[in-house]
Amino acid sequence: MMNWLLVGLLVLALGGIGALAMMIDSGVEDKQKQRFVYALFGLFGLIGIVFLMVEDKTAFVYGDWESKGKPSGKKSKQHAEVTEGGDGRVAEAEVTSKQAGAGGEDAAGGDGRGKSKETADGRDCPMCPPMVRLMGGRTVVGTLFREAGQGGPVLGPLQEVMQQAYSIGRYEITVGQFDAFVKAKGHKPASTCRIGGKVVEGSYLAPGFEQSREHPVVCISWYDAAAYASWLTDKTGRRYALPTEIEWEHAARAGALDPYVNGKQIHPAQAQFRAVGPARTGTLDIGQFSSNKFGLYDVHGNAAEMIRNCWSTSEEAVGAATGECATRTTKGGSWQSTAGHIQFAARAPIPIGEADNATGFRVVRHKE
Repeated sequence: MMNWLLVGLLVLALGGIGALAMMIDSGVEDKQKQRFVYALFGLFGLIGIVFLMVEDKTAFVYGDWESKGKPSGKKSKQHAEVTEGGDGRVAEAEVTSKQAGAGGEDAAGGDGRGKSKETADGRDCPMCPPMVRLMGGRTVVGTLFREAGQGGPVLGPLQEVMQQAYSIGRYEITVGQFDAFVKAKGHKPASTCRIGGKVVEGSYLAPGFEQSREHPVVCISWYDAAAYASWLTDKTGRRYALPTEIEWEHAARAGALDPYVNGKQIHPAQAQFRAVGPARTGTLDIGQFSSNKFGLYDVHGNAAEMIRNCWSTSEEAVGAATGECATRTTKGGSWQSTAGHIQFAARAPIPIGEADNATGFRVVRHKE
């Protein structure tokens, strides 16, 4: 109702402007013109008031991508968001909850013999990561500015791409989630980790700084991350994997064309990265900073995130290869990274068998 009232008032205002122009041309007395002008000003003021009263219930749309609702940036606040697909059926139900599936001792449910039942926050089992469902369509990734000089970040090329619908982890995989996998599967993760400039004996439980089970897991190799995704697939009957560069960057951007979630610049209060001031000494619990518009946390800093793509600086594609290769790509930067290296288009290489205390991952889930 308010929308139609606003449209009617705008039409009336346009008619009034036209009438004023006719009065000026017809030689009407100045006093009459002045009264008419005052009336128009009052009408525009009323339009402004009605505009402020109109509630925006439209979906966030970027190209053909759609995500409804705007998650809270506070890690402890829970709220439900229900969205609908194009045919009116419920397509997504999400509850923002850092605690759900972030840590704890219980291993994943399910026996791998069929699809698991998805919970309200997108999890397929008690220890599975909360997932955010994204619609398919066209999206823009990369940037026109490829490099920032010697020692600067390597940035992916600007391009428009088409992507199928998928789900992605709301948070980076935590120590607790990875530990549940190691214990349930009997997996032997990387036994050495690069800490600073040295490779030392260590594991994901001893990254060189204090951590809780809700910190993003680090000191793991790309093989470890891929094994975790394969385990989720076996346990739930749904297809999990590491994201491609396009999947990661689309989800991280959430429609933003600026290099960061909050615009053209980023502040130390907005992400865990290396900035002017006291040095950051390691990762933090997931979800300590505000989310992006799709409800993803820590897309800048904290732990750099391994993806499926082989390392490439090709100008024709964003990480085109996802097959066998010795070096993979990371996105998002880490607690050790400077601002330039945590922007959306930034990318960095990591040897496939190497583990360090600044690199972790999140997963995607594809439609069956």
